Formats: sequence, structure tokens, C-alpha cells
Amino acid sequence: MTMTAEKRVKTEDEITDEVLRRFDATTDARLREIMQSLVKHLHAFAREVQLTDKEWFAGIEFLTAVGKKCAGNRQEFILLSDTLGLSILVDKINHQFPGSATETTVLGPFYRPGAEELPPGGNMATIDPTGIRVEAIPPAPPRTPPARPPSMLPNMERFAFFSGVSAHLPCS
Repeated sequence: MTMTAEKRVKTEDEITDEVLRRFDATTDARLREIMQSLVKHLHAFAREVQLTDKEWFAGIEFLTAVGKKCAGNRQEFILLSDTLGLSILVDKINHQFPGSATETTVLGPFYRPGAEELPPGGNMATIDPTGIRVEAIPPAPPRTPPARPPSMLPNMERFAFFSGVSAHLPCS
């Protein structure tokens, strides 16, 4: 019995074409479209930057380290997506509103274009004093205080500045 050698892929384009063909049998049309597009762009990126073996392996190690940090309550790939700007891009693609509509919250409720950067523990209320002062007066405590959920801190805040929120005005 003679064995025939399978044709070996020889060019960069043949490698990409072979990988794309492997997704042809994917029954979910949208998944097939996404995966084939990912392969095309990923291969084009590797060609564009002339990715070296060392750089490719460093990327694999980086993604492995990110994956190892993930747990049931910690998703580091979301943070990586944020860092790469992908989260906001996907949000913009999927939530297009007229110019006067309030933007979605990927940037967070306290985002201000051009705002100065605060150090850890900084108080943004001191930077933007134009906010509206709101006083929340807790009701008188009942004779037998109810058990507090763990998320409620004993030093609940009494004042907040909206449009620049203060986190340093304790209730008492």
C-alpha cells in the first residue's frame, strides 16, 4: 500500500486560507463569520508587524497570566478589553443614540472630559464645587435596630454632591 503525502502548506496566504477553510463547516453562520474575520485580521496583524517567535510567545504568556487571574467573581479579560478600548467600541456599536441622549455608562458615572486626575482616595467634590448638595437624613432608629446587610457600613454618609460626588462626609 502506498501512502500519499498530504500537500504541505507553503505560503503565508495558504496558511490563512487553510485555517479559514476549517471554519467552513461551522453550522452557526454568525460564529463562522466572526471566527473567519478574526483569523483574517489576526494573520494580517502578524504579517504587518512581522511578529517574531519570541514576541508571539510573550503574547501567549501574557494571555495565560490574564487567564490565571480570572475566577468566578473576577474577570480579568473584561479589564483587558477595557484597556484595549474594545469594551467602549462594542458599546458604541451596539448603543447608538441621537446626539442629545445620555451616553451609556462604560466610562462610568463620574467621567468628566478633561478632568484632572485624582490620587487614590482623592475627593472629587473639592475639584468641582458646582454640583448640587443633597442631604439625606436617616430616619430615627427603631428601638431594636435591624441587622444590617454586610454591604452597609456603620458610618453611612449623610451628604453627597452630585456632578462631583463626595465620599468624605460621614453621618452622625
